[in-house]
Amino acid sequence: MIEVKVKRHPKLEFVISGHAYSGEPGHDLVCAAVSAIVFGSLNAFEKYQSNATSDIIRDGYVHSIFNNVDETLKVMMTMMLTQLESVEQAHPKYIKINNKEV
Repeated sequence: MIEVKVKRHPKLEFVISGHAYSGEPGHDLVCAAVSAIVFGSLNAFEKYQSNATSDIIRDGYVHSIFNNVDETLKVMMTMMLTQLESVEQAHPKYIKINNKEV
């Protein structure tokens, strides 16, 4: 299962870990959807503000901490989470989102 954890304090950050295993490796549509959403978002964050995040990326794991948060980055983060929530609604056995407002 893919797990998405979002924290907002003391800094805005997210961790995405695991694999969906909803299909054969290379044909896993849930994993492909999550990867496309996350890496597209990371590219947008980087394009918008070159030092927007500090990222750790490895197989089955992405951890991003936002260095500077403004309204545009909050909107971009909301867009990423909305897309991930759509995947979660369609495939709840393969992805879980923990979105902390604290």
